[in-house]
Parts: sequence; C-alpha cells; structure tokens
Amino acid sequence: MIRFVPKWYDKNRVPVVGDDYIRQYAKMVLADYRPGLLKDPGMIDVRDFLQNYMKLDAKVADIWQGPDDERIAAAALFKDTDRFAIVSERGFCPRFVKTGARTVVFDRSIVKHEYLLRFTALHEAAHFLMHSFFYENRDKCCTRSMIFGSRALTTPGDFLEHQANVFAGAILMPDELFIDTARSFFKRAGFEDGIWVRHTEKARLNDYVFKEFLVYCRERFGVSHSAAIVQLKNYGLLEDRYEKEGEDLRTA
Repeated sequence: MIRFVPKWYDKNRVPVVGDDYIRQYAKMVLADYRPGLLKDPGMIDVRDFLQNYMKLDAKVADIWQGPDDERIAAAALFKDTDRFAIVSERGFCPRFVKTGARTVVFDRSIVKHEYLLRFTALHEAAHFLMHSFFYENRDKCCTRSMIFGSRALTTPGDFLEHQANVFAGAILMPDELFIDTARSFFKRAGFEDGIWVRHTEKARLNDYVFKEFLVYCRERFGVSHSAAIVQLKNYGLLEDRYEKEGEDLRTA
C-alpha cells in the first residue's frame, strides 16, 4: 500500500496539500492496486479495494442517530470499541455493539444506492489513507451532506471531507482517462477545445451528446451523473456562459 506523505500538517493535524497532489497520490494508489484501470475504463471493485487491498473490515448496519440528526452515510472506526451505536430491535433507542479498529460501517440506507455506495466507500478509504494522523483513536461518522454536499472550506473538517472527495473522484475517474474521454465527446458537439459551455446555443442543440457522456460515465466508471459533473468542473471542462443580446456573459 502506498503511504500518503503530505508536504506538512497544520496545527490541527490537517494535511496541507492541493487537489493535484491528492489526485497524483490517488493515481499511485490505483497503479499499485490495479494499474490496468488507469488506461482501460472499468469499474473498480470497491469491496475488493477495501477488504483485500486496504485490509479494512466492511459492515452494514442501521447506524443510530438522534431524531434531529442528519442521516449518517458511513462511519470509519480507527480504534476498537464496544459502544458503536446501532438501531435496537425496538427502533427507538440505540444498541451498543463491539466493533474492531479499521472498520467501515455503512448505513443500510446508503447500500440501496449503488453509485452513492461506491463513492462513499472510497471516501471512507481516503480517511484511513490520508487522515489517520488527525483521527487517530477517534471514530469518524460522515453524513450524506459531508460527502455529497458542497461547502466553503473553513473548518478542519471541511478540508478533510474535501480531500476525501477529491481522492474518491480520482480513484473512480482516473484523470487522464476521464479528461480524454470528456474532450472526445465534447468535440463531437462542436466544442473544439473540448470544454462544454452550458447555456449556449451549441450546448442546447447538442444536449444529447452531454447526456451520452453522463451515461458513459455511469456505465464505465460506475459513478452518478452528479459525480461526473463535479469532476468536469474540477478539471475545468464545464463552464457556464449566458448569452444575451449577442454578448457572452461567462460565470467565474
């Protein structure tokens, strides 16, 4: 397994690295795990990656949360515990169970959604690979908004969740392969630089090409449409340009 070595840690033990550094690390991990996936499209077997490559235990349970708490998608356990809370048989109170260190517990609700589960699994893997120095002997519960929502990067937790998402996206959609594929599709629609510009006449006339690209990503990489769109934005391959009275008004 490839060790994660950031340039430095801040005072909160958060790795100080850029997105490109994480993507390069993800590429090294993928090359170590199954190098063929860097060149040939294919869905990574997330169960095999977690259990056989990373030597993590993976479980499914109804994770307990209070009535006003946001739904938890998964929990990463960095230490042994005998007080991991799951829903009791009666349903209105928690039941505490023994769970070993280096375990990922997926909430049963997330398992029903294949693409969300795949991204969540690699998001949690990223915490073990890159953030063990931060969490050490703590448990880490990730809500759905932590993984799938957008947020300003202000707190240490914000940076950790962002880094985990960048890693998950880079593993599922290897950069060179993803970029080349996207540019190939978009050039078919007349975007000669391979960058899709939304809200333009060209985009409206060729909307079917964009939809074909999203379907391709779902079938070949095993990702949701929203994950593919986020990755396009991350690589600067998706822009907004509003046309008005013959002028282009491009958003930042």
